[in-house]
Amino acid sequence: CEDYICYYGGPHVNFHPYGATKHGLETLTRIVQEDVCILRRRDEGWVLIAGSVCFPSYWSLAEKMGKTLPEIHSLVPQMTDAINEVVTSKIDGLEVGKPVVRFNWTMTNDSELHQPYSERTYDNSINDVRNSLYVRVERQTITKLPGNDDIMFTIRTYINPLAAIIRDITLAKGLHSAIINSSKEVLSYRGISMYRSKVLECLDESIINESY
Repeated sequence: CEDYICYYGGPHVNFHPYGATKHGLETLTRIVQEDVCILRRRDEGWVLIAGSVCFPSYWSLAEKMGKTLPEIHSLVPQMTDAINEVVTSKIDGLEVGKPVVRFNWTMTNDSELHQPYSERTYDNSINDVRNSLYVRVERQTITKLPGNDDIMFTIRTYINPLAAIIRDITLAKGLHSAIINSSKEVLSYRGISMYRSKVLECLDESIINESY
């Protein structure tokens, strides 16, 4: 593994003293706050070959290890074969030194960062969604490594109370738009379906009050 440089202001980590062992990855993930996964290109596609993950969002590293990206994303709604081909092509075309950033989000009634469970738990008794739900955001980076062209995929997870989102009119409008423009399948996957109407009610109230 070559040196790892965080292009967003983080540390420079020299892996060379560790040689071709797992300890370089372990050391890296003790230094940075991100979880790290390594993908390698094989005939069947990009395969997850290594990882150090402390804060998975409703998945298990052990279950995903050794699988291709389409297999890893098999439960994601609307991830068709065509979209998987586009994702593979985009990763194939990445250049060393030019990382890509994307964000993913879900909603949860549990503020615990460590969620290695494929099945979510829901609380049917929640009425005060403003103070009971959280928006879970993953900041993900995709970086092609020099030397072997493996892909380093990092995940930094943030938990924000829904109440904090509602107080920020820009965030409130963005979340409102995301919810009303998402399919039932996507909302279910993001953990919103059960709370959709109550969350929209809170967001509508915030947006209306801000306009006066």
